[in-house]
Amino acid sequence: MNTSFLFINYKHNDKIIIIILIFVNFIFINMKTAILTCENIPNLLEYDQQVMNRLNSRGFNALPVIWDHVQNIDDFDFYLFRTTWGYHFKEKEFRKFIRNLKLSQKRVLNPANIIENNIHKFYLRDLMTRGIDIIPTYFLEKNSKQDLNKISEKLGTKELILKPAVSAASHNTYKISAVSADTQLLLDDLSGRHDLLVQAFEPEIMKSGEFSTIYFHNGFHYTVNKIPASGDYRIQRDYGGKYELADPPPEVLTKSGEIAGKFINNCLYARIDGVLSSGKFKLMEVEMIEPDLYMDLIPEAVEQYVKSVELMI
Repeated sequence: MNTSFLFINYKHNDKIIIIILIFVNFIFINMKTAILTCENIPNLLEYDQQVMNRLNSRGFNALPVIWDHVQNIDDFDFYLFRTTWGYHFKEKEFRKFIRNLKLSQKRVLNPANIIENNIHKFYLRDLMTRGIDIIPTYFLEKNSKQDLNKISEKLGTKELILKPAVSAASHNTYKISAVSADTQLLLDDLSGRHDLLVQAFEPEIMKSGEFSTIYFHNGFHYTVNKIPASGDYRIQRDYGGKYELADPPPEVLTKSGEIAGKFINNCLYARIDGVLSSGKFKLMEVEMIEPDLYMDLIPEAVEQYVKSVELMI
């Protein structure tokens, strides 16, 4: 909303109506806004600082807030999730925080129910049943004893990725190249502590990398190609991964768009991660909590993100 625009349009009407419209505009624009981050990034990433500055130039009262330092949900009108990295180390506390946001009925982006559903990677199983082509995955519940060899046979490969259902940045993620007594022990150990995903390793990721397509609520989107360091499969920058803005193959854009379309009408952002395997796009993850949006690679994304925030307030 724009106050002056409303005033011009209603200047010949009753003065009480003018006052009400200006007051409504004030409520929506001058929200005390928590841009949620973590202890390791207390002042936000550089591009998130730009987002904050632009929001404030439009009348928001936005500041960085470490998510687990919030004492009273009512201290803020609007919660914007950004770099709440490491939440998987404090899963119980994070889930409690989300529940409190839901109970408060505060404005939250992405919405609290979306955040809650995205914490646990078994959401991929639901997407698979809805016809989305995901990386071949075996979903293993905590403390369920399973024969790794049988899982390998079901997935059609001995090269496997083991990772917890609640994790990030390859934490506790392992690549195995053969089934053995040692890898069975590894599986038993991990599944004794976590719900687990056992996925077929896609060797194409070591050549063509991973494609991340980011969508904003206003329709703006862009794709980043993430290439792992030579000899590695992990694409994170911490492990030497290289990121660049990409003109994605049509298959990537089409399939990513179809997946994002299931969420973006109710969300501010979604990042669709996947790989091309034999020319087909296979989903790895839908990141809707605290993804790196790589706005450092595409400066115009900052303004598009802010516009999307305004559309959803």
